[in-house]
Amino acid sequence: MKKFLENKFAMIGTVIALLKQNVALWTSSTVFKVAVTDLESVKADIDNVRNGAEQKTNGSTTTKGAHREELENKVYEVISVVYAMATRTGNKNLQADMKHSLSDLQGMRDGRLVALSAHVISIIRENATALKDYSVTEESATMLDSLCSSFSSRLSTPRVVVSERKAANESLDDLFGKADDILQNVIDKLMVPYKTSKPDFYSAYKSARKIVNYGTRHEKEETKKEEEVEK
Repeated sequence: MKKFLENKFAMIGTVIALLKQNVALWTSSTVFKVAVTDLESVKADIDNVRNGAEQKTNGSTTTKGAHREELENKVYEVISVVYAMATRTGNKNLQADMKHSLSDLQGMRDGRLVALSAHVISIIRENATALKDYSVTEESATMLDSLCSSFSSRLSTPRVVVSERKAANESLDDLFGKADDILQNVIDKLMVPYKTSKPDFYSAYKSARKIVNYGTRHEKEETKKEEEVEK
């Protein structure tokens, strides 16, 4: 969720907390009670959408990373053995073809890693007889193929997550719009009489309604204030 919306969400929570602390002052008003209940409901919906979007994004990244690491390790394991076989048999072309370090694999783009994996699978099957003595068999090719397929299936997931995140952002915009409507057009208006009858409550409410930018640092301003105090 965008930083501004996070700050706005915090403001909504602060307002609800303040109103709950002073429930005795407005509980006799049915309209006020409905408005607060509606605001709490919208806040809960925002929280659900926000948490759901974050979990999907983080989960997708973690899953893809785990599958990629597993594929990298298996490819490196196989090409190392194939390289040894190529060296022993004097196959310079195959030797050069299999000359990849683990860091090389880790630095490859996803598509390149998938292509190399498919190529290695072909190499295993083309050199099945020679590789049998090196314990690289059809089972090795099948396992590598399975890992490659699992990783490939995750490559489209980020695009799906982006689409879902876009939908979540649109949903958040709607929900924050509802919250604004409740606050600006109902609760703010219902609070006006308290300006004279309960000025402390009204003042606290106005303070709670301010959106604080928690992501901004004001080091220069703070330093300036400190200097002024010292003078």
